[in-house]
Amino acid sequence: MEFQKDGGVVVKCAEGELVASKVISALPAHKLAPVVQQSHPGLTTMLNSIKSVTVGMVNLEWPGKVLPYEAFGFLVPSTQRLPILGAVFDT
Repeated sequence: MEFQKDGGVVVKCAEGELVASKVISALPAHKLAPVVQQSHPGLTTMLNSIKSVTVGMVNLEWPGKVLPYEAFGFLVPSTQRLPILGAVFDT
């Protein structure tokens, strides 16, 4: 990836080059850091300081309507110090 002075970005890949005005990355911070290191060393430092954790997901299914209410789910506040982020209900 090459950042241009006019604000554009050139993304180089096996198929060739793509010139864009903006790029959105889906890479984890620790993988993006070396990509931008040459042109944005400050950003590289910030990206390398981001801690990450492994997240697991469990899907369970029951036949019929199990919950007595319609809901999207819930999030657990970080102050609860529980090893769960939340739950999503497909009601």
